[in-house]
Amino acid sequence: MKKLFLYRPFLWLRRILLFVLAAAIIFGLVLYIVVNSPVVIKRAAKIFASDYNLSYSSIEGNILTGVKIDDLAYENEKLAKHILFRWNTNGLFQRKIVLNTLKIEEANVDAILRFVASFEGNESKMTVSHEENASEVTALRLLMPKIVVIEDLQMDLLPASYDPLSINRFVLVAKDVIFDAQNLVVQDAEVELEGSTDYGDAVYSGRVKDNHLVGNMRLIPNEKLFELYALPVRKEAIGGIVIDFDASAERVVADVSAKATQLLKSKNGEFNIDIKSLLSHVVYGIKDGVLVVDSEVIVDTPYAKDIFVSNRFVKDGNISYTGKAKAKTFVGIDAKLAKPLQNLQLNYKGDAQSIQTDFLSDSLKGYFNSLDFKKGDFHLETTKAMLLSGFISLPEELEKTKFNAVVDAPIEFDSNLSIKAKTQITSNLANIKADIVYGKTLQVDAVAHLPQDSLLRTYNKEVKWDNLNPIAVEIKMVNDAMKMTVNTGVLSANANYSLKSKQIEGKITFDGLNADIEGIADKKITINTKVKSVASMIKSLQSIYTLDTFSIEGSANMSVVITGLKKIDVLFQSPTLKYQADRRTTHAIDDIEVKMSMEDSNLVLSHYKLTYNKMKLFSTKPSLVNLEKDTIYVKSFWLNDALKVEGEYNQKTKKGTLSAQADKLHIEHKIADLDGEVDVKILLDGEKTSINGTILLVGGDIHYDINAKGFATDSDIIILQEMKDKSESPFMDNLSMSVRVYTEEPLIYKQGDLDVKANVDLNVYKAENAEVMLLGSVNLLEGGSYYFEGKRFILNASYIYFTGDPNKPRLEQSIKYQTLNYLITVRITGTPEAPNISFSSTPSLTKEQILSLILFDSEAVSGSHSGEDMMKMMGGSMAKSVLSNMGVKIDYLVFGSDSSVEIGKKLTDKLTVVYVNGLVSSVKLKYRHGKRLESVIEASEESTSYDIIYKRDFKDLKEFKEFKEI
Repeated sequence: MKKLFLYRPFLWLRRILLFVLAAAIIFGLVLYIVVNSPVVIKRAAKIFASDYNLSYSSIEGNILTGVKIDDLAYENEKLAKHILFRWNTNGLFQRKIVLNTLKIEEANVDAILRFVASFEGNESKMTVSHEENASEVTALRLLMPKIVVIEDLQMDLLPASYDPLSINRFVLVAKDVIFDAQNLVVQDAEVELEGSTDYGDAVYSGRVKDNHLVGNMRLIPNEKLFELYALPVRKEAIGGIVIDFDASAERVVADVSAKATQLLKSKNGEFNIDIKSLLSHVVYGIKDGVLVVDSEVIVDTPYAKDIFVSNRFVKDGNISYTGKAKAKTFVGIDAKLAKPLQNLQLNYKGDAQSIQTDFLSDSLKGYFNSLDFKKGDFHLETTKAMLLSGFISLPEELEKTKFNAVVDAPIEFDSNLSIKAKTQITSNLANIKADIVYGKTLQVDAVAHLPQDSLLRTYNKEVKWDNLNPIAVEIKMVNDAMKMTVNTGVLSANANYSLKSKQIEGKITFDGLNADIEGIADKKITINTKVKSVASMIKSLQSIYTLDTFSIEGSANMSVVITGLKKIDVLFQSPTLKYQADRRTTHAIDDIEVKMSMEDSNLVLSHYKLTYNKMKLFSTKPSLVNLEKDTIYVKSFWLNDALKVEGEYNQKTKKGTLSAQADKLHIEHKIADLDGEVDVKILLDGEKTSINGTILLVGGDIHYDINAKGFATDSDIIILQEMKDKSESPFMDNLSMSVRVYTEEPLIYKQGDLDVKANVDLNVYKAENAEVMLLGSVNLLEGGSYYFEGKRFILNASYIYFTGDPNKPRLEQSIKYQTLNYLITVRITGTPEAPNISFSSTPSLTKEQILSLILFDSEAVSGSHSGEDMMKMMGGSMAKSVLSNMGVKIDYLVFGSDSSVEIGKKLTDKLTVVYVNGLVSSVKLKYRHGKRLESVIEASEESTSYDIIYKRDFKDLKEFKEFKEI
């Protein structure tokens, strides 16, 4: 009987049920004898009271009404509060007790256990210590029944605690119980059980057959059970755990099944688990003590569906386990990252001291082994070369990048869990080696080398990759402090970051540029950049990138503020940036300030200002640009608070439209103050750009010093110092344009000796794969004037016609000069390269006389000189002045009597090239040795000559005459 109640703890159900049934039956048997046998009643106090220490407060009732016992106690410890039983006497002669009802209230399990366990000792005591009562004892045994039948058994227990378990409620109901009292075997019984503890509730329904327990139990765990083992599990997720029992004296077999939805405690959208099916088959051999558990689980997670896990656990004096896990597909993560994990299978086996695992997927394989759970080895590698474009988007030229990776990580499971991992990645892009040490600190040392066959070298040949090779990265983290350093030789960066406070401090250094970073990552980060020398920075850039030779001088400051990792504010400032376009041309941009902000997909240009060539460009109105998916929307972009640009552009299709409109755009510049109405449309289609519209100049003044205008007087004259290789420009090749620039009111030009008004009607035109053409005319209104040698010349109606090349307009200009007796007219036609200048007068005079009037205020002087001399001495000087004031600046101009024209341009202070347009065209190269001496080399199709010329200047005409007479 003792062995019946001493099965191992996990057989608690069978133990409790059989114990309670047996205890109830023994109670009934004892009480039956006490209440119904007169002989025993007389001896009960002597035998039972003294030997078994039983006591009770009262016994009421009889065989007909039933017997009720109150406060039954064993050794002064209460066994039950109330016991009520009724029986049927018909079976007494067959030594069978039939109890119709047995009801036990508030039973004390611990006291009953001690009472029942005392029977084995008391049995021998009755034999040895009471020999004098042997006959009475024999008589008592003769009265003991063979079979006890209980038709209705009800029993509830007192609340009890068995650390850490507390039983709050326990109710046992049994029907048709047949108990073999001699062999202590429950032959048959139908049993129902309800129990409640602080860890969960249990409901059992089953049958006992020859001490063989078969039934079904449903367990409903409480929150406290999960708190005990610190499990982040939701109580509501587990509807119930169903256990099918089959327990005998030889073994216990149990089948456990369960399901759970959203098992873990987590917020919406966070990681969770659904157990679609849990099946465990448990077999425990009572005699050999061998436990075998076979389990199969199907689980869903946000990242993988239908994960199948099978496991076998064996405890046979030792502990061992083996199993496998499979997941076909992964979801909820980027498909590119999930692809290498497809068809993942994990196999494992181990015991109490060791574990061995290996895993294999479509693209990865590896293992983790530990012989003592103190140290372990982890290995991961790719099974084949993988395309990097399968993970990240790459330019077309890099889409064939393939890589292999190997990771080896010895792990020490000490109190600090130390890991020393070595990672190697080989590819046709870059080779990376990294050492990772994790323990009290985390340190990562990585070096990237570019192989000679790296696709990067062909992807961008302008980058000087060897000067960036290698790239070293060092990361060190102690507690919550992390330090990172990056070095490429030319560029270096370092940063300190606190994981707890999220404070960051760092510095980026590049020759000519220094950037300081500080702030709190999720609140505000400030990046202050100082460019002390743009030229030095460009020089450093040229060491790593092939740039066209250009020169920019100046300094700049830029401040970037990142707020909440969402909004970016940028302030760029520079006092002056100078661009050296060529040997003699410098473009300067002064007083630069640009302030903008970016948040989500919105860009706001708060304001900007700059001064280019003394022209102020600015905006105090905010400009708005929005990016939605692939489309850039320009809501407003302002120029001088008057010109508004708006439109949209699709980056994917490369199509878009922009419009630029202004009712009155004021441009203030050193050469002009202009007001204009602008209406221009821009159409973008792939590589093609089309610009169409009108610009109406509604007023303004011209301040430009036309004398500063200069260009070569003939297309055949080439200035070598300014020659540049012609570079391809896809934008210009695919640009088409038609923009009309015109006036309704004349523009006023008043500068120095010149005072004119002009109407403009021009069209800037360009077809695809063609040069820009300027078409139209500039009408110089009659009445304008200019002064030469103190003489006032009046402009007749004149025109400048543009027929294509803006540097080769056709001239149709006429000016008049009124003397006392003559009206002189000078006409200029042709082109700036080859102007035709003619002189006429009323009354009629010769050319020489006209020139004499203009130069000497007398036509009489003309008789002292030939026409050729006059033209050479003064005609060129006057004509140069005329042309210069009309915007045509030349360095040398001489008119011959044979209508020839000599036009020259200085290449240096001492060297001038001259083009002679006469009967036989030629080219002269004049070199000035000193103030009065120069050499002239002339070449034509017919001859080549070399002359040495002596020159002398005369203060006035009198000095000239005296020198001529000598």
